[in-house]
Amino acid sequence: LLADLDYDFSFKNNTINFSIPRLKFDVEYLIDSKNKQDSFLQIKSASNFLFPGFSNIYLRTNVSATKEKVNFNNIKLTSSTYSGIGNIEFDLQPHFFIKTKLIFGRTNLSSISTLDLANFFSNDLFEIASKFNSQFNIEFKNVLLDQNYFDDLNVDVRFDSGDIILNSVEFISKQNYLQLTGRIFEEDKDKLMFFNTKFRTSQLKKLCNRSCNSQALQDQYSMTAQGTLNIKKAKITAIGIHRGKLPQFAGAEPLKQALINHEKIIMVTAHYLDEVIDNGKSITSISHNVNYEKN
Repeated sequence: LLADLDYDFSFKNNTINFSIPRLKFDVEYLIDSKNKQDSFLQIKSASNFLFPGFSNIYLRTNVSATKEKVNFNNIKLTSSTYSGIGNIEFDLQPHFFIKTKLIFGRTNLSSISTLDLANFFSNDLFEIASKFNSQFNIEFKNVLLDQNYFDDLNVDVRFDSGDIILNSVEFISKQNYLQLTGRIFEEDKDKLMFFNTKFRTSQLKKLCNRSCNSQALQDQYSMTAQGTLNIKKAKITAIGIHRGKLPQFAGAEPLKQALINHEKIIMVTAHYLDEVIDNGKSITSISHNVNYEKN
């Protein structure tokens, strides 16, 4: 990421200074001459660094080091979009590996442009993943999104030899929950993501006011889906499993709807997902006869 960039380096009074003028990136490392196990690091950067919205950075941390690892402890970080605390561990032996655990406070993710995010996920993310193996555990508290359906965002992601493993990406609120897991990798110049999702809500009526063809009968709703996304071509094929016949019993509690309607057959339907809930083309279904006779 830093190739072909001019930089300045100096060491004076137990302090290492490193800067990249073009990026307006500065590092100051103060070595504790009395106790080299506990030193001090300060980083400043005006330019965007690594992730969209990560600019105007100020990072301060204690540093401890051994032959096997280097630890950034008690990190305090501020930037134009993200501010938080955490720790970073650099394992030097037997193989270089980075473990990052950060907690960010109120974060305005809606301030990041869709174009910047698209460029990051289609290009920069793969370049970063190819540079080093690492594990990221990041919590975003009180996030601000274009639609305020979620309060928190938890990210558990691993870089493994250029592949991006989504152990768990969770959008969370009291009313709504969305989880994404899977793996992203490059193959034949395509960038593919194989994923699984889980979604549940207790406010389906409110959500359907904006995105459904018909009015929801109940607020409770849950679904699971899996699919493949070609990030480079930005085309998605995703499949959902609906516990009812489509399109007749779209929405929440399809089994209950069918029984109230005295249907003789109940169904489970696999269907393609699109922007409208339960509106995608049906793929296949499994049916089961219903016996309404009393014993």
